Amino acid sequence: ENVLRSTLPGTAIICTKSGLPAAESAFHWLLGQTVSNRPKFVHFLCMLTFLDDVLPVVQALRDSVCEAIQHGRLNKSVLAHPVISRAYDWFGVSIYLSSRNPFSIGSDRETIIHELKPLPNHVKVSPKVKTYVEQWLMHRIMPGKAKADRLIMRFKEVVHARSGLDRLSILYCGSKARATSTRLAARMMKETTETSYTYLN
Repeated sequence: ENVLRSTLPGTAIICTKSGLPAAESAFHWLLGQTVSNRPKFVHFLCMLTFLDDVLPVVQALRDSVCEAIQHGRLNKSVLAHPVISRAYDWFGVSIYLSSRNPFSIGSDRETIIHELKPLPNHVKVSPKVKTYVEQWLMHRIMPGKAKADRLIMRFKEVVHARSGLDRLSILYCGSKARATSTRLAARMMKETTETSYTYLN
């Protein structure tokens, strides 16, 4: 995909439930690349409704992030604090659950983490690193509906602060119903010029 090319300072992957297979393929590929083959910074924004939808996403993220750490593609020492850090080195995650509320999200997070399967046999990281990654992902699950425009703008600010550049690309994977707001958010930012939409009903 052009939106995943290495010349870009930042790429946002935005998905809904129907677009999860495509989005997971994208972030798994990115986490397998060296710095010369990917955008400098990536943020994965996932917008879901029900708690049951989250487990496979977190499972795929945990496995891919741990494998990236194993092979030195993510710096395991960069994560300052698993509770408040939006990004692990160059890779950020936000998962929103529209059916949940702030009062239940704590127990929801614990439920997801406890239901995770063991790491695949080919992924070898220490129990400490595995726990750290899981704690970070657990706190990237948030209640309510995502505001795509605000999150894209926030990511743009991070990219600018760390690279001095403003250009972003957006890879949208999901239903046409949610694509409209994402497209409008992208158009609000003049420097967001590389945009790809994958519509999946």
